[in-house]
Amino acid sequence: MVQGRFLIYETSDRSLGFFVTTSILRPSEHYVFKRQNISIMKVLQHTSVCLTIQERLLGIWLLSLGTVFTGLFMFFLFEPPVDWIGAFCIALGSVFSVLTPSETFVFDKLAGRLIVHQKRLLNQRTLYHAMSDINTVNVNTLEVLGTRFYRIDLQLLSGQQIPVTRTVSTDWQQQQKIVRHIRGFLSTPHSDKVV
Repeated sequence: MVQGRFLIYETSDRSLGFFVTTSILRPSEHYVFKRQNISIMKVLQHTSVCLTIQERLLGIWLLSLGTVFTGLFMFFLFEPPVDWIGAFCIALGSVFSVLTPSETFVFDKLAGRLIVHQKRLLNQRTLYHAMSDINTVNVNTLEVLGTRFYRIDLQLLSGQQIPVTRTVSTDWQQQQKIVRHIRGFLSTPHSDKVV
């Protein structure tokens, strides 16, 4: 069995790096990846008549990321044929990250409705709600063991709540930013005039 060391660190320019030391057969290898802001909820489109936001569900995305890192670890620390299992883990994790479930909310003023596209691994579903039925947009707070988690919900006039974010987040500012986008879009009257 090959023994090695694995070290993850952050560089001065906020890049994420890791250093792998293995046997004499494979010399020390050094990798640096640029850190990117990974947001679960993204605004895809924001015009005067359409607001499109999308959430990628975190659980499966984290599972696929863990599978890729396990594969990288196995690929660099072990010799053939075990390193092929690592390559398989990298490929499997990559496929899962592409197939991560997502929910897309389309606020369409021209059609006067909210369209919710839910894409899961094996099925897709589309739900429709009238935009006039939307009463408020709220950031709901959940506290667990002293840590606050936030989730965005749409409150309909009927009292029904539609979660815009299925996963909770500790990033209150990011949730408020999404709520401001939605509230700003809903409060702006639609005009057919081209400016």
